Amino acid sequence: MKKMVIFGGSGFFGREIIQQALHQNFDVTSISRSGAPEVRESWMNKVRWLKADVFDPNMWREKLVDVDVVIDAIGVLIGDEKLYEKMNILPAKILAKEASTMHVPTFVYISAKPFSEKFLTAYFISKKEAERAVKFYYPDALIVRPSFMYGKRRKGTTTQAKFIQLAKKIPFVSSKITHLQPQAVEHVAHAIVAKLV
Repeated sequence: MKKMVIFGGSGFFGREIIQQALHQNFDVTSISRSGAPEVRESWMNKVRWLKADVFDPNMWREKLVDVDVVIDAIGVLIGDEKLYEKMNILPAKILAKEASTMHVPTFVYISAKPFSEKFLTAYFISKKEAERAVKFYYPDALIVRPSFMYGKRRKGTTTQAKFIQLAKKIPFVSSKITHLQPQAVEHVAHAIVAKLV
């Protein structure tokens, strides 16, 4: 049985990755600042939930012993450059360095696919910087760049995805959002785990 440690596993995307990993018989540990999600579902009993500070490796380093894959699913979408540095770039540097030190063979970084040159520019720059940090320690890291993800666990996203698809049919709008491709979160998670089996 392969062992996976996912940072940010209690979030919208992290939970989907965990569920897909459990379907493939991974042994999963989720590490996040909140620990286990407040709203419990039956599958969550198969996961070890650890509440820890990503910025303090002493709290979680031992959990990387004999692990096959580490996934960094930490990140914030809305913020300023200072917040992006703290929550998008710095965790990637810390996690890649620690995983490499502990000889974890596979590292996965959840990045983002830029869909506009005018919106969220600093966010996309921070994700690219985090990718570079990960590649320093893991040249062959699996870098995942999803577009807008929707799913039932994040209210309103399914409606937003439908709106985006409609907007793409309007010529003067579609030219500005050609790279914005809504993706079902479970499909993206499934594709990631399939690469790790």
